[in-house]
Amino acid sequence: MKLQTPDIFPPIGKEILIDFGEAVFKMLLLSATSARMTMVRGATAGASEDINITITSLRDGQYAVTWQRTDKTTVVHIHDYIERSAHSFVTRTDGQFLHLQGQLTVEG
Repeated sequence: MKLQTPDIFPPIGKEILIDFGEAVFKMLLLSATSARMTMVRGATAGASEDINITITSLRDGQYAVTWQRTDKTTVVHIHDYIERSAHSFVTRTDGQFLHLQGQLTVEG
């Protein structure tokens, strides 16, 4: 279901539930440059990490959110608030590349 009007990003102080099926995360936006990622479901459920993020507007309602984890894993998310979809592109430290697709919901 499409939103009637696009959300304004970033929704500072709000949580974004990102559901990739087997892996579910909550991203709490602390500021325009920082967030807390918590794995809700998956291999490391309950694990949380504060990250520095960069947000780039791609088009109305769609944003790239990028960061590097403390273990040097790089992550690029595409958040589409009109389509309520999310794509994640991850390069792990061992060179493994992952692409996940799912849905997002702004909470709070």
